[in-house]
Amino acid sequence: MNNENPNLSPEENKNDPQPEAAPAPEAPQSQPQIPFTPATPQYQYAPAAAAQKNTDVFGIVALVLGILSVTICCCFDYIGLVISAGAIVCAILSRKNNGGKMSGMAVAGLVLGIIGFVYAVIGAVYALLITFSSAFREAVESVCADYGIEVRF
Repeated sequence: MNNENPNLSPEENKNDPQPEAAPAPEAPQSQPQIPFTPATPQYQYAPAAAAQKNTDVFGIVALVLGILSVTICCCFDYIGLVISAGAIVCAILSRKNNGGKMSGMAVAGLVLGIIGFVYAVIGAVYALLITFSSAFREAVESVCADYGIEVRF
């Protein structure tokens, strides 16, 4: 950096005394050097139970089968019975595998399985009553007679 005054001539700037620089600090007394040893890192591992997340497979299967049983039991009574029974069994297995506790999916699967089972039983009984009732027989016989088909019950 130039400390010259721009208002003075170059001759006057040479005669102008320069401010003295501050003396350099003295070097500290030499101390014995201690070798640097980095600290060994301390790693902390997560517990094994926290690292693994339990997936309730039977709960998921119970929920899927429960949803299917409610939707299928309307049209296919006997298939709905089988699927709803599977939902109920999977929900019970889920409870056994989780130490007596049921996940939300297993509870939902159990409830839907029971609802599907009840609807399927009602539908199956209704279908059997219609099939074997005398009014149904007469209706089938009259329709088949119109087309020349012989029906035996």
